[in-house]
Amino acid sequence: MKLKWLLGLVTMVSALGAAAPDDPVSRVRAWREQHEKQILLELFDFLKLPNVATNKGDIERNAQALTRLLELRRFLPDRIATAGSPVVIAERRAAAARRTITFYFHYDGQPVDPAEWTYEPPFSPVIVAEHEPAGRTITLSSWNDKIDPEWRIYGRSSSDDKSPIIAFLAAIDGLENANIPLTSNVRVVLEGDEEAGSPSLETVVREHGGRIGGDALIMVDGPRHASGRPTLFFGARGIMSAVITVYGPLRDLHSGNYGNWAPNPALALAKLLASMKDDEGRVTVDGFYDDVTPLTAEERKAIEEIPDVAPTLMQTFGFSKPENQTDRLELRHNLPTLNINAYEAGGGVGGQGRTVIPASASARLDLRL
Repeated sequence: MKLKWLLGLVTMVSALGAAAPDDPVSRVRAWREQHEKQILLELFDFLKLPNVATNKGDIERNAQALTRLLELRRFLPDRIATAGSPVVIAERRAAAARRTITFYFHYDGQPVDPAEWTYEPPFSPVIVAEHEPAGRTITLSSWNDKIDPEWRIYGRSSSDDKSPIIAFLAAIDGLENANIPLTSNVRVVLEGDEEAGSPSLETVVREHGGRIGGDALIMVDGPRHASGRPTLFFGARGIMSAVITVYGPLRDLHSGNYGNWAPNPALALAKLLASMKDDEGRVTVDGFYDDVTPLTAEERKAIEEIPDVAPTLMQTFGFSKPENQTDRLELRHNLPTLNINAYEAGGGVGGQGRTVIPASASARLDLRL
C-alpha cells in the first residue's frame, strides 16, 4: 500500500465551497505532513482487528471501533442490522449546507491463510522499505523521522479497504485543525459484507435510502494507479459469481482401464470454458455485451490522457503481453468481464497424482458487469 493520503484529502476538500485565497488544500496537506505518524498509528490499531466477514465476533469489534472513530470526529453514528454484518452509518451536518455527499467504504476483508504471509501474521501490520536493498522493516512506534512515501504496509485489508477509511478520517481531522468548515453535509456508509458479495446492501439502500443517500456518492475503494497519481473513477462494475460443474461417470474410474472410452468431464469442462472467449479476450457468449453503453468521444479522450502504465504492470506481474493487445487497460475496464477463478477435477494436482477419469469437474467464475 502506498503511504500517500493525498487522494483522500483532495476528495474531502471537494466537500468545500470555492477555494479560499490561502488554499485550503495546502493547509490540510500541511497538517497531514505534521501528523503522518499519528495517522499511521491509528491505521495500525484498526488493522490489528481481524475482519473476515464470517467471524461475527470480529466483525462486531470492527463495527464498534468504527463507531468510536466517527464519534471522535463529531459524526452521529448508527448501525443498520442485516441478515449478515451490520452496516455502520454516520452523518455530520454543516451549517447552511446546500448538498449532501455520501462516502461508501467497507470494513470486512477476504479470508486469509496466515501461512502464506512473508513478514508478520496478517493482522500484525508491518512497514517494509521494499525499495531499499535489504528491504528492512520499520518499527513505527519508535520512528521519529520523516515518513517515506515509498514504504509499504503489509497487513490484511491495509489497502482494501481500511486505509481509505483512515484517510477519510484524517481528511476530516485536517479540515478541522485547519479551521476549514464543511459547507456540505457528509454521510458515511460502512458495509461489513462487501467481500461476500454485498447480499444485504440492496435491501439497506431500498429501506434506508433517506438516511444514506446524497447528491453525490463517492466510493473510496479500488487500486492505486501505477503512475502514483490520484485517480477518480466515474462508476464501478458489479460482480456476479457462478460455479459450473460437469458430470461424468458415477465414480472416478481408472484411466488405464477406461481411458479413450469413458467420457472425461474435466476435458468437457475445459472445452466449454475455452469456447467462452476468443483469442483477443472477447467473450463469445451471445448477448454478453448487449447492454454496454459505448464510451463517448469525450470519455475516450480522457482515457487517452491517462498515463499508460501497461509496460510497468506487465513487468511487475511477469507476463509479456495482455489478453487484448489493441485496447489499453482503461478501455477494458469499461467492458464486462468473464474470469475463471478456480478449476478442480480428480482431487487436484497437489500431492500424489491419481490416474483417474474424474467423476466430475468444477470451475468457479466471476463476471464483472
